[in-house]
Amino acid sequence: MSEESWSPAWAPHVVGIYTREFDSEGKPEPTIVRMTCTFPGCGATHQHKCESGAPRQWIQWFAQNHLHRDPLDHGAFKAMVNKGGGG
Repeated sequence: MSEESWSPAWAPHVVGIYTREFDSEGKPEPTIVRMTCTFPGCGATHQHKCESGAPRQWIQWFAQNHLHRDPLDHGAFKAMVNKGGGG
């Protein structure tokens, strides 16, 4: 069992860690997805038991709540992402 780490391209400040295991029939086993927002001053974390085999979907949903930007200021968000920071 090895851990995988993943961040959405549009939210590099959100990091999700999960494992992938499969049963004898090749179906994904349930796994705990640990998510963290690394935006300065936030540090929010969340865990979710993923039974669907799609842990990245949970990471993306967590990231949607941690954009840390004005939703109407698209230029500022694009500039922050291009610099590698959080939105």
